[in-house]
Amino acid sequence: MANNASCKVCDLKEKLCYDVEIEIP
Repeated sequence: MANNASCKVCDLKEKLCYDVEIEIP
């Protein structure tokens, strides 16, 4: 089964955050 883990990555220099989804086999 494949699980999706979503984590939020923030860039302190650009002052922006974006969500990244990682597939775990």
